[in-house]
Amino acid sequence: MTPADDIYVAILKALIPGAVIAVVTASITVWLSVRQFRYQKLWELKYQTYKNILDALATFVRIIPKLVSHYTGGPDLSPKEVSNLVDELVAAEGSLDSAIAIASLIIEQPAITHLRQLHCCIDKDTKDIWAKLDANDAGDALFPDTMLTILGATNGTIQSVIAAGRRELKMRELRTEAVIQSQSADRNPD
Repeated sequence: MTPADDIYVAILKALIPGAVIAVVTASITVWLSVRQFRYQKLWELKYQTYKNILDALATFVRIIPKLVSHYTGGPDLSPKEVSNLVDELVAAEGSLDSAIAIASLIIEQPAITHLRQLHCCIDKDTKDIWAKLDANDAGDALFPDTMLTILGATNGTIQSVIAAGRRELKMRELRTEAVIQSQSADRNPD
């Protein structure tokens, strides 16, 4: 081996550990970044799911009292207004169906249980109600009671979904605090 070769070998011996450390560090950084990105995307999906659920439930809470009032001697609504309200309820029910399917994968089980119970209540009690209302004919003397039952179930479900969301946010805060404490402990190994 010539002296020039010895210099190249010495340079390689000096560079290889640095290159290995750089590759390992870059790999860990990328892995942590991807993990954080996925975690953030999951939270965005959870937020959107909670929003969709609460929007659909809020539609029920907003519209049902108007329809009950209309059919129990309150302010009269025109057939077009009733039809528009029914269309909104049907759309909200469809949104709720979709949101429940997505939510069952990503939010807490107690909230899902309440949502499914409400969904069963709506399906069972409103089988023909939407069509009758759309024809501007309540048809059933039990209509106000049925709608008030659905309204009560909806209010209970809203509280359950909000409580589940708060618990998940609290868990996120605790996790974030633990990560921050872990990072500061790594920086200051006193």
